Amino acid sequence: MECDRSLASTALGFALGGLAFAAATFTVSDATPDRMIEPKWYAAGAAAIAGLFVLAAVRLACPKALRFGSLWRGSEAACIAVCTTQAAMFFMQKAGLAESYGRFTAGSFDNVAGLASCLAIGLPMGAEWMRSGKPLRRITVAACKAVCIAAIAASGSRTGLLCVAAWALAEMPWRPKAKAAAAAGVAALGDSPGRRNKD
Repeated sequence: MECDRSLASTALGFALGGLAFAAATFTVSDATPDRMIEPKWYAAGAAAIAGLFVLAAVRLACPKALRFGSLWRGSEAACIAVCTTQAAMFFMQKAGLAESYGRFTAGSFDNVAGLASCLAIGLPMGAEWMRSGKPLRRITVAACKAVCIAAIAASGSRTGLLCVAAWALAEMPWRPKAKAAAAAGVAALGDSPGRRNKD
């Protein structure tokens, strides 16, 4: 029964988290003055409010049904999935297999800084699985993070590269000197002349 509740909570967290993250990244509407940004705010807000109502209803109907640790893990998985999908969209646009939404090749965003910031959100997610999860789970999460980092690098966004450096400093199991060297290298790359016009 405990396993069933944990699995149900994880699935609910994945569904609600996926709805909120997808709404916050993929929503575009020509009916608003700013077709790229405003719809994302509205959709993310509506999804978050709907999710809170669902959680409150489940909590009231069956107080012992929810496991908030499992809910969070499900939300983490949803965030990683959405970020990886966004990175895949960006690579498809770069390859000419999908049309760009705005003036730039930036997934469903209007600039590379927005894309890179979105992808960087997924980097800290799944840290527990990377450290102590099952091998298949660790490989899957690592592959998703690698795709996101590759997309950030390909976008040329200094914002994204600095986010990768900050994440490496905080999370990667390297020695302090190695962390500092990696962060300095990424920061130098982000400030290179060829990237100074990138956000």
